Amino acid sequence: MKTSQPQSRTLFVLSVVTAVLIATGLSIGVIPFDLVRSKLDSLSGDGSADLYTRQVHSRFQGAGYALLALSITALAVLQRYKKQLALGLNLLTKQLRNDGHRLLRRSGIFLRQHRAALLVLMFVAAMFRLPYVSQPMRYDEAHTYIQYASKPAALIVTRYDEPNNHVFHSLLVHATTNLLGDQPAIVRLPALVSGILLVGLTYCLGTVCCGVQTGRIAALLVAGMPQLIFYSTNARGYTTTAALFLLACLSAHEAIARRNAVAWALLSITLSLSTWTVPTMVYGMIGIFAWLCGRSIVAETKDWRILFGIGLATIATVGLLYAPIALSIGTDRLLSIGGSHPVTFGSFVSSVPEKTMGLYHWITWSVPIWAQLILFGSAVLAIARCSKVPWPVGAAVVLVSLTMLLQRVFPPERTWCFALPLLAILCAHGIVRLFGWFPKDKWFKDPSQYLAVGIVAGIAFSLVTSDAIRKSDETGLFFEADEIVSTLSAIASPTEPIIAVTPASATIHYYARNGRLPGAHFMPPTAEKFDNTSAIVVSSRAHGQSIEDVLHELQLDALYDAKSSSRVAEFETADLYRVTAK
Repeated sequence: MKTSQPQSRTLFVLSVVTAVLIATGLSIGVIPFDLVRSKLDSLSGDGSADLYTRQVHSRFQGAGYALLALSITALAVLQRYKKQLALGLNLLTKQLRNDGHRLLRRSGIFLRQHRAALLVLMFVAAMFRLPYVSQPMRYDEAHTYIQYASKPAALIVTRYDEPNNHVFHSLLVHATTNLLGDQPAIVRLPALVSGILLVGLTYCLGTVCCGVQTGRIAALLVAGMPQLIFYSTNARGYTTTAALFLLACLSAHEAIARRNAVAWALLSITLSLSTWTVPTMVYGMIGIFAWLCGRSIVAETKDWRILFGIGLATIATVGLLYAPIALSIGTDRLLSIGGSHPVTFGSFVSSVPEKTMGLYHWITWSVPIWAQLILFGSAVLAIARCSKVPWPVGAAVVLVSLTMLLQRVFPPERTWCFALPLLAILCAHGIVRLFGWFPKDKWFKDPSQYLAVGIVAGIAFSLVTSDAIRKSDETGLFFEADEIVSTLSAIASPTEPIIAVTPASATIHYYARNGRLPGAHFMPPTAEKFDNTSAIVVSSRAHGQSIEDVLHELQLDALYDAKSSSRVAEFETADLYRVTAK
């Protein structure tokens, strides 16, 4: 049987891709360690890629040979079943193209119909966030930028020695800072854009699931939610992963409702990217698949094969995205890195009430008590009055809780940023149901929206009067770093180390960039390489630090004499001391 022209093109593309994979696998397998190390040393900021050892190189060589073997096998299969594969891929391509056109057309119609509301709501979100985007850098975001986002992309995707590297977000920061500069507002730009888009995505999800009134109120609540304002102006990946998660929810809704192949693919892609941003998004992944299974059971549809396939594809994609890191540091170490550690089963169970209240206080931070009562009552009403909500959503909550129980881990509260828009939709739906019982007239058609505006106005008043966003110490507050760097540049000798711990260390290092202070000041002194007669110690009074505490934490109390210290500069919340060597 003669091969058609589209099939010939498909076979040619597959052959080229397979040949490239074979060449890549062979190259990775045979390139010598010294050549790779010298190239990485030149890319490294300090001139030495110490993390790339011969052991790491051996892992990459093994992966290269494995890729070579798989590619040769794929080439053999391609030659054996080329006509069947070409026909199947052509059919799949045609379906994806048709479904993609339908999805774009439906999305375009929706956006045109709702563009006014979307623009207004995202403008409101921007007004809440812009006043904080240029505030001084905090410890976590400064540390993430210095250690990860400012490095070459090849190092970003292979380094994960601590959970600060939100890989996909670090790549976004890397791109924006290379293009626009490294000022605080630019470093925070990906988080800011994600935080504003989060409002629009909440409107879309609330509208398609529960109606336009719910979408409008939920988006307004997200626009004014203090925790989402805070993380929209903090250069971490939490709003990025939340936006990707909402895109996954929208894709899942479209896939279930329309049997759209492109929507299924987008579900897998967005969940993979969100987990590549923050690994604890595995909870979100588990939750969304549990919700899909529950909804499939309620609707009596047969989506098990599709859900199983999409789940496997998502897990495989996440594995491929984290493969460079696993090869660099080892799978065991990758899985052991995180912000929380397992506890005993008894300790986990006994801590549930305390952790639950801690999570509640984190969610309702800076929300007035009267607004908390209204929102809590609205959420309960939404669950009680909507027959289709409890089962699928309950399945997701139960499965995520069981996962935490098996791990015996309570993740940090900020892990749940991705769930806050869903909580806002739940509360908004309850508010709409509550005011559905009230009579309406031509002057007071929709009292639920007035209540939502009142709640957000109350939150805004609370934020302005308390200045809670600027004063929050959640990710390491040290606002005097810029001023301290100016002083250090005048008083520090060329070889004098600058010694500081959290939260001063990374923030001072960030403001010292671009030649304000040489990087040599921040190289930690050791007993083997110790030729300094003195050092400058940064002590944060706001965090209860003493000179002895700083030296002891860095294990430098054997090198420097804290009793010989003399204060060389004083600031509102910190002091600079010069200490001499023992």
